[in-house]
Amino acid sequence: APDVILIGEIRDRETMEHALAFADTGHLAISTLHANNANQALDRIINFFPEDRRPQLLHDLGNNLKAFVSQRLVKTKDGKRRAAVEVMLGTPTIRDLIHRNELTELKGIMEKSTNLGMQTFDNAL
Repeated sequence: APDVILIGEIRDRETMEHALAFADTGHLAISTLHANNANQALDRIINFFPEDRRPQLLHDLGNNLKAFVSQRLVKTKDGKRRAAVEVMLGTPTIRDLIHRNELTELKGIMEKSTNLGMQTFDNAL
């Protein structure tokens, strides 16, 4: 059985359910999702699901999250472009905030956790 499963893009609830099922069985599930940052990615995932399924979803996400990595191309002072990267790692604190649906707190924790490898877009610029 594979250890890592690559899912092209998560566009709907069914694909997200498969990704979570793979992660729940010990696979590393890697995918893309169009969003501007980690918080927006979480919001998009949550909004795939009806209200009554969200508590279980947050539990599953909190248990299985390894990282959200977001990137944007930004113009540099000399007119070129470079990647700005945001990284949110699935630390115990991040997982706990997701479990409790306290998503507005995530950015603050990311800003304080650069020593762990996290970075907001603001830090990247």
